[in-house]
Amino acid sequence: MEIPPSEIARGMERPDGRTVVLLEKDLAALPRPTRRTVDVLGFIDQRGVDPVLHTRPYWGAAAGEQGQRPHPLLVEALARHDAVAVAEVTLRAGEQSAVLRPRRGMLVPRMPMCP
Repeated sequence: MEIPPSEIARGMERPDGRTVVLLEKDLAALPRPTRRTVDVLGFIDQRGVDPVLHTRPYWGAAAGEQGQRPHPLLVEALARHDAVAVAEVTLRAGEQSAVLRPRRGMLVPRMPMCP
């Protein structure tokens, strides 16, 4: 038996046995994560990104145990293929688009300048 997508919802069961259903508007109203995260959305050739259109660069390093393996692999893959990663970066509870460039074994995130 297949369940149609309109019948599927996110929710949780309370200790008293009642079920609370979370709607999309409830999930959208949740606060953004306050930790520092990077979500890679895709990859493009670095010649397709004009560095003049970006803010000052930051040095990005892996924080915590979970980033120790993927960080150097991403740096090496970007450098080897002459590419940059397009990402969403969360800093201080704000989410921004960024371009990640490999440089000296680290990732250098640069956010686009907004007029």
